[in-house]
Amino acid sequence: RSVDDETLDPGESAVVSVEITGDEATNFTVVEEFNPGFASVDIVDADGADFSGVRDANDELFATYGDRENVTLQYRVTAGEDVDEDASYRLNGFTQFDADGKEMSVDGVETLAVGSDDDAGGGGGGGGGGSDDDDDDRDDDDNDESDDDDTDD
Repeated sequence: RSVDDETLDPGESAVVSVEITGDEATNFTVVEEFNPGFASVDIVDADGADFSGVRDANDELFATYGDRENVTLQYRVTAGEDVDEDASYRLNGFTQFDADGKEMSVDGVETLAVGSDDDAGGGGGGGGGGSDDDDDDRDDDDNDESDDDDTDD
């Protein structure tokens, strides 16, 4: 499972992709569960699923495939508008194979955080770069003079 953005602001959406790769064509169902439920969940691309849907509580979706080996299921989740900025959503999923009833866990991203990732100090990095450039120019001048002084001694 991969996500285009692992940190969401309240009310913001992200697209989640689940890739299933098998050794041979078979029938299977992909189930994704969310805790807590999102404000909305929409299937973006079911990749030709025979059946697919989202539970009304927006806490689970499924897609059933017949005689398939590889699929990529994509869905969009939207965080609630009133969710605390330090909250998180847990993603849990599995694939159940019809032939033998075995379940395989979906690996990858398991948590989407709610909160602004813009507060990580991006502006501070730019300021540091400006200071470094000025220091580099001064250091180069100082180094040239130091080399001249060392040569004269």
